[in-house]
Amino acid sequence: MSSTEQDAEYLKTMTVLYVEDNDELREQLAEYLGRLVGQLFTAHNGAVGLDIFREKRPQMVITDLLMPVMQGLEMAAEIRKLDEYVPIVVVTAFERIDYLMRSIEIGVDKYVTKPIVIEQLRAALLTSAHRLRAEEQLNLHRQRKTARLMQTQEELSIEVEHRNVDLMEANVTLKVLLKAMEAAKGEFEEKVATKIFELVSPYLDKLKTSGLNPQQSEHLAILTTNLEDIAAAGSQTNGSMARLFTPTEVKIANLIKKGRSTKEIASLLNLSPRTIDKNRQNIRKKIGITNRKTNLSALLSTTPDL
Repeated sequence: MSSTEQDAEYLKTMTVLYVEDNDELREQLAEYLGRLVGQLFTAHNGAVGLDIFREKRPQMVITDLLMPVMQGLEMAAEIRKLDEYVPIVVVTAFERIDYLMRSIEIGVDKYVTKPIVIEQLRAALLTSAHRLRAEEQLNLHRQRKTARLMQTQEELSIEVEHRNVDLMEANVTLKVLLKAMEAAKGEFEEKVATKIFELVSPYLDKLKTSGLNPQQSEHLAILTTNLEDIAAAGSQTNGSMARLFTPTEVKIANLIKKGRSTKEIASLLNLSPRTIDKNRQNIRKKIGITNRKTNLSALLSTTPDL
């Protein structure tokens, strides 16, 4: 279908206002226009035409120039205040310069002279229909583009929201992993401290009574102090029960866990059995089992963080 045919089809869907004070001409032309347009409203002067426009809001206006009560250009000027885009076609027998200049100032789209040549009038109407159809297609294109943009924006917003949720979940997972790693690190350090007291410290104590010379004794004292510092730091990494005990009590507690007797512990640590018993009582008191028949060795064996 050609553009002209499309314009003609579009014209058949339009509402049009025709204003003419000559009754005979108005009736004749209205019959012709009725076949070209979708719906036709007629008026015999500009005042009536303006009222119809306000009420019906037609898509195109065809008007005579000189009419009683309100002339065509006066009506056109008022219509322009209501709608700056509606096509206005003036039909007149006058071609005066002042009318033409006023028509341009108001924004009249077409100027058709009388006597009316039907083909000229039809061409003017098709030109106006073409403009309206193009504007309608442009608006439809803008609406579709806007709808696509809004849909894309919504999809992006949903994607960003999903990404934010994923990031939050990843952050939570990372925090859990870091906390677990920190706990594992503390547990490892604490186990190292435990092994120092359990495997090394008792034998260092034995060396103290093995007849070392002064220089060897000094080196042994330094070694013992350094190991105790390392063990003490490791035992406090994650809030273990070892933090309740003195270094000597930690040594004794670890040997008790291994099932060593008071006499064996006293011999390993070069302490008297009485001192070992006193420390055993302190350990029981600190873990809350004083005056109870709880087996200390069994209880300490179930305490992995000591």
